[in-house]
Amino acid sequence: MSISPFPNEIAGLSKPTSVGRADSRLSLFSFILLTLAWLPFQNITVGIWIYAGLPLEIGGLLVWIKEIVLLGVFGLTLMSGAFRRWRKTEVLLLCFMAWVFLYLPIGALGLTARLAGMRMLLWPFLMYLLGRSIRIPPNGLRWIWNMLIYVFLLVVLFGFIEELFVPPVQLASLQVATYLVKGQESVVSFGVDGLQGSFYSAIGSRFDVENLIWFRRMVSTYLEPLALGHALVLPIVFLFYAFAGPRPALLRPRWLIGILLSTFLLAQILAASRGAILATLIGIGIIIIVSSNKVRFRSIVVVGVALGISLVFAPVRAFVMNTISLEDPSSGGHISQLEKGVDMIINQPMGFGLGNGGYVGSYFTGGAAQGTGESFFFSIASQVGLIGVGLFIFALAAILLDLRRIWNKADTLWLKVSALVALGALLGYSVSAIASEAAFGLLASGAMWFMCGLVIQLGNRRGFVEYGISN
Repeated sequence: MSISPFPNEIAGLSKPTSVGRADSRLSLFSFILLTLAWLPFQNITVGIWIYAGLPLEIGGLLVWIKEIVLLGVFGLTLMSGAFRRWRKTEVLLLCFMAWVFLYLPIGALGLTARLAGMRMLLWPFLMYLLGRSIRIPPNGLRWIWNMLIYVFLLVVLFGFIEELFVPPVQLASLQVATYLVKGQESVVSFGVDGLQGSFYSAIGSRFDVENLIWFRRMVSTYLEPLALGHALVLPIVFLFYAFAGPRPALLRPRWLIGILLSTFLLAQILAASRGAILATLIGIGIIIIVSSNKVRFRSIVVVGVALGISLVFAPVRAFVMNTISLEDPSSGGHISQLEKGVDMIINQPMGFGLGNGGYVGSYFTGGAAQGTGESFFFSIASQVGLIGVGLFIFALAAILLDLRRIWNKADTLWLKVSALVALGALLGYSVSAIASEAAFGLLASGAMWFMCGLVIQLGNRRGFVEYGISN
């Protein structure tokens, strides 16, 4: 008897139902799924490649190949006429993208820095538009959930192996190798045990630095705890619904889903990303709010038990209390950058130009960027001003409203669940992005944005049975 959580599926991708023109949709969509599956493993692959002394140029190709593929597929889908009808949401997205393009020819930084800044700002909506426009084969919606669960299970298991057996210095060497490939070696700094600063988090008060207790964070294949924590938000919210929600033939058996959910949650806790944990709680909260009384009670019990078990451990309890009191060193840095962001908007409402905000500014200016970091929204404002961040927020709100509309009207199980999970996850990511740039990074949120586009595309079409997502 199979214990795969996906009924009528095999480990990997199931065979599609025979539908007209399925083959033409299948190959391109499968190619996209393979590219999305590659995202979590990019950094570890590049780090091992360069650490082994192999050519730096090949490492660079490994970094850029996902972007070349995604942009190429996006261009092909548009040229094929798959996206024939633009709605108000897509118009808002295009307005934001056009506004960003206006900034490309201007600015004091070099072209490379400006292109990097533009890339950072456009990737979230490009991934959404890719999901919104690519032709979907039969069972396409199930395929991506299938892929997400299996891929992130591998990521999480690798993370546990790393925590137990991989020396800290080895991890530092792999991350430095990825920095060299990306041209970011100027910002490499070393902290506890020779690890770059983001590998560790502190328990204690930032007002009592000498007594801080440092603990190592899980980074897994991402070699970056913030990216790992945020990437797990979408699959965790989905697994939570499958475990605590109604008992349809969505996933089974429930005990296996419970084990997967617990494993993913533990990995996210070990990554110690406050923003990612907050995003997950918001996504789960959305599910609880809209559920029936029976499901709501079961969900609250599950969350209560999980929190109770977590808070039994003194380090977790101290971590939570420091975060709530805003006394931990990380919160101090976020507060400082948010204050700087407000001052920056007042003094420079049109922004400083592409490449002058966030981590991109740190890489290309040696930390001397005129804009601010730590917040994706303030990073937008730093580069393309208040108008740019306003367009982004309006487009983001339009996507959230579209997901809510589709969740309300969907009469098929997979579409309804996917719309609700995507809505909760996107809202959680958006709140986290107020104080975290990593929330909307390509590696951390690419699959989530693609899922949002996919759900909205299906919700705007008729004949869901044709696309293999009927009950």
